[in-house]
Amino acid sequence: MKEVGCRSFLIIAVVCAFLASSCVTTAPRLPSTMYIEPAVTYLRDGPSLNAPTLVELMAGDQVEVIETHESGWVKVRSVRLDLYGWVPKDLLAALAPPPKAAAAPPPEAPRLPVLYVAVKSVKLRGEPSTRSMVVQELPFKAKVEKLDEDPRGQWYKVRPAGSQAAGWVQKYALEGFMLPQPKVIGGTKRPAAAKGKEKGGK
Repeated sequence: MKEVGCRSFLIIAVVCAFLASSCVTTAPRLPSTMYIEPAVTYLRDGPSLNAPTLVELMAGDQVEVIETHESGWVKVRSVRLDLYGWVPKDLLAALAPPPKAAAAPPPEAPRLPVLYVAVKSVKLRGEPSTRSMVVQELPFKAKVEKLDEDPRGQWYKVRPAGSQAAGWVQKYALEGFMLPQPKVIGGTKRPAAAKGKEKGGK
């Protein structure tokens, strides 16, 4: 009877040991090294969402697989932090996630045409009309940026360089390059001497 009892005890012990080993085993199917896949997850003290959190793990963090649990949790060691804990198996990837591509820089704003005052001076006006109020007077060689033009193409809306003020200037007073001296608009007056000769001749 004692012998039968010993055998029964041994059989029960072996079955219990087998059942216990089936709950927590080494993970032969998982690579020994894996990577955290989501942007952020937690290393926990046990194989459960109710277990205390130990530390945050970031996407791409490398971990060493220690054990797997039948509930779908894996015991790992964080290589970066040298800490042991549990994470869900579904949050692990065999390959490191590719690095995120750098964000493309915003497109540059189109450059505005640059013009220069080509006359001795010109008035910057609030509207495309000689009757409109004068915002300021622009001297010869003043640099401006063209913003718009009127439907007839006789006035340009411009903004002086280094200024936030904008206004309208007659097209004839501007050129696309800097002149060495102001251009003369309209006809030239005849010299006084010539006028005198004409009077004397009469």
